[in-house]
Amino acid sequence: MSKINFEKVKLYEGHSQKKQHCYISHVFDSIGTTNKYYLDIGAYDGVTNSNVIDLKIHKGWDGLMIDNNCENNSLNLKKHTVTKDNICDILTRYEVPKKIDFLSLDVDGMDYWILKSVLSQHQPRLIVVESNVRFSPHESKAMKYNSDYCWDGLNWYGASPLAFKNLANKFNYTPVYVLNDDIFIIHNDDLDIEDIEKPWLEVYPKANLELYKDHVKPHHPTPVLEPIKEEWMDV
Repeated sequence: MSKINFEKVKLYEGHSQKKQHCYISHVFDSIGTTNKYYLDIGAYDGVTNSNVIDLKIHKGWDGLMIDNNCENNSLNLKKHTVTKDNICDILTRYEVPKKIDFLSLDVDGMDYWILKSVLSQHQPRLIVVESNVRFSPHESKAMKYNSDYCWDGLNWYGASPLAFKNLANKFNYTPVYVLNDDIFIIHNDDLDIEDIEKPWLEVYPKANLELYKDHVKPHHPTPVLEPIKEEWMDV
């Protein structure tokens, strides 16, 4: 029997952008908590559209927030421009435990490469990372690494869901749910075999182009941009 039934998620008001807080709470209601420590990379101001602030306010969690534009010591929100090469040093600087309950990652660009670096040294039990759901379930693509990349709100970004699945599997994780474009990835130690062996097409059955209907340049005649081929690579 599956340990986590996402059909039983109860929706309620909170700070996250797409009700992620409801699904995150449901996961931990299902698998329990250990240290109630979160790491939020791409936290903005720590409150607006936050995946973790409701855990802090209502459930007694704590942790580290990181953003390249904002800082707030009362929330332990630190201002850093994160790269794949500096993220582990940043986490060491702030004494982030090697094993934590939750990682939220949303930097609109190099998420795949940053996650790869984090998993080389840390083991969150649940990961929620934004993916690019323009891609089909069979495409494993990530943006070529560029430490200077900055999302303009329009272009393709990040990595495909399958790219995150393949990366997760290498570190003993399994993607179990896709909410709009956020993938819920859980360490296999916290899953039943049914969750681990769930067919990928049941987790991510098809691309969701509708999600990007407003991501267009003024001169572009169609509602979906073509990918910039030279910026992408198979992973």
